[in-house]
Amino acid sequence: MPNETVLKIEDLSYRVKEENRKDFEILKNISFDVGKGEFLSIVGPSGCGKSTLLRIISGLLKPTHGRLEINVKKMAMVFQNFAIFPWLTVSENIEFGLKMAGMPTKQRRMIVDEKVAEVGLAGFEKKLPKELSGGMRQRVGLARALAVSPELLLMDEPFSSLDTFTAQKLRTDLLNIWEKYGMTIVMVTHLIEEALQMSDRVVVVSKRPSSVKQIHEINLTRPRDMRSEHFFSFIDKISAEIEI
Repeated sequence: MPNETVLKIEDLSYRVKEENRKDFEILKNISFDVGKGEFLSIVGPSGCGKSTLLRIISGLLKPTHGRLEINVKKMAMVFQNFAIFPWLTVSENIEFGLKMAGMPTKQRRMIVDEKVAEVGLAGFEKKLPKELSGGMRQRVGLARALAVSPELLLMDEPFSSLDTFTAQKLRTDLLNIWEKYGMTIVMVTHLIEEALQMSDRVVVVSKRPSSVKQIHEINLTRPRDMRSEHFFSFIDKISAEIEI
C-alpha cells in the first residue's frame, strides 16, 4: 500500500431514525485507510450499508460518530444509476461540472474532447441519453467524473446494471484510465470477482450494522488471470466471510 494516505476512516458509525421507530444503526465503528493511487473495493451482503458509507465519504451524508479525513482537493463520484441529465447531450453532460466551476469555454471543450475519446464515446457527442445504451450512459457518467481530474474517484456499483460483456469492457477501460492517471479509487460492489479483478485491497464488511470483518491484500499480478487457482482461492476465502 502506498505511504501517503488519501482517505482515513476511524470508528465511523451512522444511525438513522424513521418516523415512529427507534434509531437503528447502519454502520458501526468502521475503520480503514486508503493510500494514494490505490484501488480499493468494499464488498458485503446486500443492504449492509456499503452505498451509505460511500455517500458519507463523498459528503452527501454526515456520520453520527467517528472521524473521516480526506486529503485531496478534487473528488468525484460515479453512481449505479448513471445520474446524468436526460435533457443534456453527451458533451453537455461531461462539461457540466466544468461549466459550474467557471472554466472558460475553450478549455472545457478541450477536456470534453479528451474524455470522449478516453471512454469510447467518439461520434456520440451530440446524442441525448435516451439515444444511448446503458453502457454508453455509464461511459458518460464516468467521463463527467473524470473531466474534473479527481484525485479520489468514488464508484457505487458502477457496472451492476450492465450486461456481462459491456461490464467487462468498461472494467478494462477503467483500469487503463486508473493506471494512466494514478488516481485513487474506492469502489462498492456486490461482485467478489469484480473486486478481485480490479483492486489492490478488498474490504469485507458484515451485515447491518456493518463493521469491517477483514481486509485482504490482493497480491495477484496484473492483468488478473480470472481463471487461475489463486484467483479462485481468493473468491472462496472472501465468499466464506460474507454473511447472508
